Amino acid sequence: IDDPARLPVARHHVIWKAPRRGRLVRLDAGLIGRAATLLGAGRLRKEDRVDPGVGITFHAKQGDPLERGQPIATVHYGQETRLQSARPLLEQAITIADTKPRRSPPLVLERLS
Repeated sequence: IDDPARLPVARHHVIWKAPRRGRLVRLDAGLIGRAATLLGAGRLRKEDRVDPGVGITFHAKQGDPLERGQPIATVHYGQETRLQSARPLLEQAITIADTKPRRSPPLVLERLS
């Protein structure tokens, strides 16, 4: 990086769009994390190099209504082969349905004194 105040930027990006109308009912964080790793944002092995410019920026959140073609996320990548490796995981990680998502359980179940 020539200017340390400037963050690295991936060479390419693609807008991930909703394939149909519905509600965003599920974002699987584990699959999204693995997809980001395949893009180069993390390491599969200790000797792998991390690309600080790649990653996934979400524009929609769980429960949001979506129209067909509406942007869900922007995928920032450096190499086409890495994007192709991550694509199936992203397709599995994002679920659009006709109904509202189930309400998540509360984060705090009870307090102990």
